[in-house]
Amino acid sequence: MGIALGIVLVALALAVVAFPFIRSRRYASPPDPELERLQAARRRIYRQFDELNADLASGELSAEEHAAQSAELRMEAARALRDLSTMETDPADEEELEREIAAARRMAAEGRKEGQPAAGPGERS
Repeated sequence: MGIALGIVLVALALAVVAFPFIRSRRYASPPDPELERLQAARRRIYRQFDELNADLASGELSAEEHAAQSAELRMEAARALRDLSTMETDPADEEELEREIAAARRMAAEGRKEGQPAAGPGERS
C-alpha cells in the first residue's frame, strides 16, 4: 500500500512539474516565415564570417581580400540584424512601455510639485 501511494505521489509531482512545459508548446504561436528567413540569413552570415576567417588563417585569402569581403559581410549583417530587431519587437509591447514611462514621469512630476524630491537612479524614495 505504501509503495503504491509513493508511486502515485511521484507521478502527481511529475505531472505538476511537466504541465507548464507541455501546455506552452500547445499554445505556441505558429512560426513566422519572414522571421525564420531573417534568422536563417543571420546564421548564414555568421557561417560566412567563420569561413572567411578560416580562409585568411589558411592563407587562401590575402588581408586586403579579407578586409573587403569582411566589410561587405558586415553591411549585410547590419541589415539583417536591423530587420530582425524590427520583426522581433511587438508594437503593442512598445506602446505599453511608453504608457508606463509616461505614468512614471507624471508621478515623478507630481511628487516634485508637492515639494518631495523625485528619487533618482539607485535612490530609494
